[in-house]
Amino acid sequence: MPALRQSDLLRALHAAGFVTLRQKGSHEFLHHADCRRLTVAIHPSAEAGPPVVKKILRDAGLTEEEFLDRI
Repeated sequence: MPALRQSDLLRALHAAGFVTLRQKGSHEFLHHADCRRLTVAIHPSAEAGPPVVKKILRDAGLTEEEFLDRI
């Protein structure tokens, strides 16, 4: 899993069906139609390293293949 800009990570999560419920500070609270919830710290110009990306994918219930198809 490569390091990704956090703006690209958020764009891929939106493509996977997550919508932003609200934002407080640097955290976005996302919700999926099947009731999955996810909180992501957003710093648009920063990169999220591979361990962070894997943790977000695990929390989102997405496989690496599903995620990479949406980037």
